[in-house]
Amino acid sequence: MKPRRFNVELVLNKVHRGIVWGCIGLTGYGFYLAGLRVYRYHTVLKPIGEERRRLQEADLLVEGRDTSEFLPEAPVFNEKQ
Repeated sequence: MKPRRFNVELVLNKVHRGIVWGCIGLTGYGFYLAGLRVYRYHTVLKPIGEERRRLQEADLLVEGRDTSEFLPEAPVFNEKQ
């Protein structure tokens, strides 16, 4: 019986295929992690930033209000009515 020759090309093809599948899996996992970050930004971080900007703007409006004693105060309307 003739001994079977070791086929280097077959081994290299299998190694290459394994590396390609590993890269595909790593890319998929990276997209998953990027999606988690985008989701967190839109659901947590962006609303907090908008609220912070709104509060800072309200503070600036309070600071810039004229509080002189000679001017009557404008009426304040309650929005909850």
